This record gives sequence, structure tokens and C-alpha cells, in this order.
Amino acid sequence: MVSEAAFIRGSQVLGIIPRVLKPLGSSSDSSTGEELVVSGMQERITEMLNHADAFIFLPGDLATLEALMTLASWAHLHIHQKPIGLLNVNNFYDGFIAFLNHAIKNYFIPSNVKKLFICAHTANELLDMLQAYKPEPDPWTFVLERPNNDGNSSRSKKYKLDLTLRL
Repeated sequence: MVSEAAFIRGSQVLGIIPRVLKPLGSSSDSSTGEELVVSGMQERITEMLNHADAFIFLPGDLATLEALMTLASWAHLHIHQKPIGLLNVNNFYDGFIAFLNHAIKNYFIPSNVKKLFICAHTANELLDMLQAYKPEPDPWTFVLERPNNDGNSSRSKKYKLDLTLRL
């Protein structure tokens, strides 16, 4: 498991798991780091955003693709500027890249969206690319970078996502 390998090598590991999935198996245990149980998938992605410096996506299931697309959408909307890495093991993400190219060619998404993704075939190559990552200038910074009452930037605060259904 990736979290175990990272923990053994001295990395800080935080497993974020939706409460509904907790009975199916823990994302981590005390021997491999900390665990945070959240209410659902959107809160999980929000907490990932709050705790991560970068995102690395390995080949995965629909939950992986949901997190990938949500974080990419938020990056496109300038909610964050953290790098999004795709570890393209056995060309897993080639179809995704082809889909992006198709959507760009047909004017469904702007061409600059491709810059949101850093794709590599090996972990070392991806880590090097993530370390070299420099975010594009944020056109909204001049609007959003206002100090709070305590003098800190408003961008340093944690995000909270309210998914309450009101009928």
C-alpha cells in the first residue's frame, strides 16, 4: 500500500475516509499515520485540499476520478494552485489525456486546462516535475488576497464545504 511505503520512509501520512466507507476498511491505522473520518466524498476532497501540498493520482476507480476532476475544476476556478500529478502507470491516463484533447478540440474546455495536469510514467519523474512546478499567476489574486482582521491573508484559511440539503 502506498501509505505504508510512505510512512516507512518517514513521511507524514493522513488517511481521509468517508464515514460510510469506514466499516469496509480503514484508510490507515495507528502504525501508518493518522486517520480523519469525514461525512462524505466532497468533504474528503475538501480536507485533501486543506492538508496537501500537491496531489498525486495513481490509477484508480471512480472515486479517484471524482477527486481528480473536482480538484482540477477547483484549480481551473482558481480555488487552489496546488499541482495535480498523474502517475501514468501502464499508460492508464492516456485515455484521459485523449479525452482532454478531444474536449479542447471541440471547444468544450479551454486549452489552458491541460496545464493543470503533470503527467509522468515513473514516480521519480513525477516527483521531479512536481517539485519544479510553478503555478500560473492567479488573475483573481488582487481581489482575493485581502488581509483578515488578524492581518493574515484570506487565502491561508481552511475551506469548509456546506452540503446541507434545504428543501
